[in-house]
Amino acid sequence: MKMKSNILRILASTVSVVLLASALPFQSSELTTADAAQTTTISNPIIWADVPDEDIIRVGDTYYMVSTTMYFSPGAPIMKSKDLVSWEICNYVYDTYADGDKQTLKNGENDYSHGQWAASLRYHDGNFYVFFGSYGTGKSYIYKTSDIENGTWTRSEINGMYHDASILFDDDGRNYLVYGAGGTAKIKEFNSDMTGFKKNGVEQTLFSTGLDNLAGEGWHIQKINGYYYIFVIAWPSNSKRIELCYRSKELLGKYEGKTILNSGLGTYGGGVAQGGIVDTPDGKWYGLLFQDHGSVGRIPVLVPVTWENNWPMMGVNGEVPLTLEIDSDYAGTQLAKDDDFTYSSNKLDLEWQWNHNPDNTAWSVTERPGYLRLKNNTLATNLLDARNTLTQRTEGPSCSSIIKLDTSGMKAGDYAGLSAFQFKYGNVGVYVADDGSKKIYMANNGGYSDSATVGDSYNNIVEQTNLSGNEIYLKVDFLFNTVDSSGSSSYNIDKANFYYSYGGTNWTKIGEELSMVYSLTLFTGYRSGIYSYATKTTGGYADIDYFDYERADWNTATVIEPNDFGWYFADGFEGDTCSWESRGAASIQTSGRTAYVGSEALLVQNRTAAWNGAYKTLNPRAFVPGNEYSFSVNVTYFDGAATDQFYLKLEYTDANGDTQYATIAEGTGIKGEWVQLANKNYLIPADATEMKLYVETAETTNNFYIDEAIGAVGGTGILGAGEAKDIIPGDLNFDGVINAFDLCMAKRGISDGFTSTAEKIAADVNQDETADITDVKLIQDFILAKITEFPVAEKPEKPEKTPLSIKEYTALVSANILETEPAAEREEKSGVTYGSVQKVSYYSSTCQRQRNFNILLPANYSESKQYPVLYAMHGYWQTEDTLIDESDESMRLRQIIGNAIASGEAKDMIVVFPYIYASATQESCSGMDDANNAAYDNFINELTNDLMPYIESHYSVKTGKDNTAIMGFSMGGRESLYISMKRPDLFGYVGAVCPAPGVSPGLIAKSDFQYTDESPYLLFLTAGSNDTVVYSTPSGYNDILNSNGVPHIWHYVKGGYHGGNCIRAHMYNFVRAIFKATD
Repeated sequence: MKMKSNILRILASTVSVVLLASALPFQSSELTTADAAQTTTISNPIIWADVPDEDIIRVGDTYYMVSTTMYFSPGAPIMKSKDLVSWEICNYVYDTYADGDKQTLKNGENDYSHGQWAASLRYHDGNFYVFFGSYGTGKSYIYKTSDIENGTWTRSEINGMYHDASILFDDDGRNYLVYGAGGTAKIKEFNSDMTGFKKNGVEQTLFSTGLDNLAGEGWHIQKINGYYYIFVIAWPSNSKRIELCYRSKELLGKYEGKTILNSGLGTYGGGVAQGGIVDTPDGKWYGLLFQDHGSVGRIPVLVPVTWENNWPMMGVNGEVPLTLEIDSDYAGTQLAKDDDFTYSSNKLDLEWQWNHNPDNTAWSVTERPGYLRLKNNTLATNLLDARNTLTQRTEGPSCSSIIKLDTSGMKAGDYAGLSAFQFKYGNVGVYVADDGSKKIYMANNGGYSDSATVGDSYNNIVEQTNLSGNEIYLKVDFLFNTVDSSGSSSYNIDKANFYYSYGGTNWTKIGEELSMVYSLTLFTGYRSGIYSYATKTTGGYADIDYFDYERADWNTATVIEPNDFGWYFADGFEGDTCSWESRGAASIQTSGRTAYVGSEALLVQNRTAAWNGAYKTLNPRAFVPGNEYSFSVNVTYFDGAATDQFYLKLEYTDANGDTQYATIAEGTGIKGEWVQLANKNYLIPADATEMKLYVETAETTNNFYIDEAIGAVGGTGILGAGEAKDIIPGDLNFDGVINAFDLCMAKRGISDGFTSTAEKIAADVNQDETADITDVKLIQDFILAKITEFPVAEKPEKPEKTPLSIKEYTALVSANILETEPAAEREEKSGVTYGSVQKVSYYSSTCQRQRNFNILLPANYSESKQYPVLYAMHGYWQTEDTLIDESDESMRLRQIIGNAIASGEAKDMIVVFPYIYASATQESCSGMDDANNAAYDNFINELTNDLMPYIESHYSVKTGKDNTAIMGFSMGGRESLYISMKRPDLFGYVGAVCPAPGVSPGLIAKSDFQYTDESPYLLFLTAGSNDTVVYSTPSGYNDILNSNGVPHIWHYVKGGYHGGNCIRAHMYNFVRAIFKATD
């Protein structure tokens, strides 16, 4: 993002220091390179992305590959590698291969599932050749260049589509093409200059496989040690895809065939097949094939080859290995990446491809620097006939794409956004209605079906909501598979979900989950697509600030190189702990309460000792013992004394096996301010192993936050909050001397206010936590030599107050209960400032998706103050909006709470309204039965494991049962009773309004419906005389509590029904009673 953004988050994702992947417990094959180094384990597939129909060659020590991208432009990507497993795109064969209506999406035509098919790549006499055919044009093409990585290609065109063809340069100087479909291999001779076919040259059938179904295609011909080998993919009936090989000593002679591979990949059973083989410089052989893998596409798999009686047998004991070992570091393969669209010319990074040929007059990355501008120069009806959709591949096992969209230039009828791009597409974006209003929407292809054509497509809007302002963040999460402990992929999950955000951190899900389908109608894997198109008039445009891409770990790079800034890692903690871990009893999580840069920092909490903190393991491939490095981290805190001492240290094991702790940097932090701990020339001990960079305090156990943690090349200066000042009592200008200047500053600070917290701390020379006239007199006496040191004021000990018991506090509260709230308390009063309601999204590990809650922040909410929290839960069938719905005149809870606080009868508090239906398998209640009841009862897990930690890390809250209350209505009342009985350690105040049945008897036996070792301070039960939903259930709870001797308030509302008037009456009393038992 262009907030902390692009620079820091891109760096964090691309150059973060990572540990080596552990070898997986399955067959492994050794892959060596010329220069042996450290051994690295690589998993199959070597690339988990849509890279089908690969053809591979080696020239010297470099491997090159071409693959199919069909209708995308530029097309026929050339990728290179030094080790067969780390690949990068270095060129494309063409920008556009044809320019007809099909390739330009004109006049209802398209090139979907056609375009460039199954290219052949060969090197001969200093030139590289690529051949492919196209069903879109009914022609085939020969491209030639002497510089495959940087050169331009000459092009020859041949009439006819030659299916899945392969070039052969024979030893006698003659050149051939092997091709065919339906299991029949044919051959045709090229002319000598490789611009077409030779007149009266060889043209004949070589052999047929004789198989049924997919009888044979995907031909790859290679001449090795006197044999002509033709590799073939087939998919006979009652079989998985298999790789066949046919061989002959004579090119035009009799061929014999053999199955050389019949294997899936681990437990994923789809056959691995189609491709050729290549040798390494040291004489080993490998096949590069692919596996159909659901909606992500067709993914490359590397397979060892063993020669048996001159047959190239693939696999290890006939099976494709899940892992391979390479004797080097692994550079990684990155086919999708972030882009902040900062370019000096209109030339995009090679990871980008357009859907069909672009209109190059309709896009720019220079017109508005730092933005991709997509101009709507043509009309479209839906995504699939829109021009200039810009795409990148998706990657497994899961990945996520984000864009920031500026809609200022959009016109009525314009659509723009981010797509999960395939025939069965899903879009999240913005459209402009006829009245000029802008709507955030999620849509899918309403015309999709197994038998539909692209022309049947139409935009089906599933959900929409009003856009506030012009900028919005859009996100698509792709989940293709999971991976088990053996390294095997699950079967296809293939789900995509869609989100929007106004700040880029809290995400709101929109629309419905998309079940992705690899449709042959498009014949490509799903992509992230950035789109903008007009449906009414041309002339509008959309600006995209950046594209952000994240993927789940898979074959993580082990080569560690510093970036252009000299940084090896740059951890910004934007929703990611960035491989930092907790130390000792501490716990860590990202927090939006504060940040040095961006919107989040890493919160370190629950510390029981000064050494409890946070650490990051350093990779010795980047941080080599005996060398100097630059380290920096920014730290702040909000609790405890005015200052605290922080350390940035290195824990390591020395040559004797002993653990050592070395200080890298230290500094005094001032409460509420950031301080930088930095050392740009720290020498890592030469014998260090098992290195951990960590942050701790000198003595305290305060919570603290860290942000912008960076490790860099030695000598690199790193910008930060600035190093700590040494605070000497009386030295207000920090010049190391206490004199008249300091005295003047102290006087001015007391009368007019101090310019900084550090200055105020220095002025408090007697350390009584107040800078006043007493301190001024002491500074004056020191200057006049009447005293030689400042006396420290004695702090009177505060008597420890014993909290009231539940019995004592219940009796105290009972005297002030009103049956119903005064009518005036439901209205907004003149001169009263009321709190604001915000809808927030968070990730629920319990439900395994994003979830929403509403939060009512008190008037004048400030991060410098901490607030107790009340959790208020809705009833059956309801949502997080119900209890705080401003359009429902029967509620008015925001006003009731605000008036209670304004009058001083209730404390300032935060009120959280969660969605309490907590199921991992469905998003909302589908019936009133045991299964749905269980989802509500499961909210205890989401509340304690997900929601409460989120609230405590993102808002300025007091924690512990003294500062936490819970109440609920109907089913929410059932849950408040149940949760309070199960977790009395967390909630000091419990309310239940018209609670639903099933707590006791039910979830809890009657005899156990009580508090034993620990209890809240208050249990407040409300019922209504006219409740025709739960009837006498609350009275039954009241009777059980009485029989068990549990002190509680029984609040009975005459005329109270199952809804608003009971809820209001309860909340009026409850908020006045909570958070006071320990005062």
